[in-house]
Amino acid sequence: MMTNLDLPRLINEGVGCGLLVNNRFTDVDPGCGQTVGTVHPRIYRNFDNSINLKLDTRSYINSAVIYNAGLGGSISVGKYCSISWNEQFILNLNGHHDHNKISTYAPESFGWKLPDDFLDNFSNTCQISIGSDVWIGRECILKSTNPNKPLVIGDGAVIAANSVVVKSVPPYAIVGGNPAKIIKYRFPEKIVEALLKIKWWNWDIEKIRENFKYFHHIEEFVERQAK
Repeated sequence: MMTNLDLPRLINEGVGCGLLVNNRFTDVDPGCGQTVGTVHPRIYRNFDNSINLKLDTRSYINSAVIYNAGLGGSISVGKYCSISWNEQFILNLNGHHDHNKISTYAPESFGWKLPDDFLDNFSNTCQISIGSDVWIGRECILKSTNPNKPLVIGDGAVIAANSVVVKSVPPYAIVGGNPAKIIKYRFPEKIVEALLKIKWWNWDIEKIRENFKYFHHIEEFVERQAK
């Protein structure tokens, strides 16, 4: 069912492929109840190929539902991301309830044929782009409503549980609430700038292992990489 994919190339490059059933996703192994977080990137699509979900190396989503009102959309997740349970990814402008029109009542529910241009606002796909080393707490809602402006969660960001995210989140910011707002940043500005240059998540696993003992000593870690 997954058309338009160069499967031989993907297999050769170690990219996994999967199917989204009812726009639901889980990354938990039913045999042991543990998250998968494989070393290989993975691509998932729904039956009609209108939704793409891409997970890069070591990232996992415990469970999520993708809402797109029958329209297309895409979600990309960087490396080493920890995404918790019961997440919601919304890829549309409030379903077909458009507050910019005379009525917020879904137009197709009136029961007659709609003008050809009536759903133009819903014809394009929305995107959510999640960077690397992002932690999203359980039962969050990430909502992308503008096909010309993806919702971007920056590298190193943290989203508190039960948050509703409607605006992009800067790198290494901690956000929470409804709508989510910046609570603080994980590190001082100079440290954040250094980490965004280092991009440790792009290292091979052996280099990560060698430097792992410094992960709990942030200033020393940054200083060593600056040498």
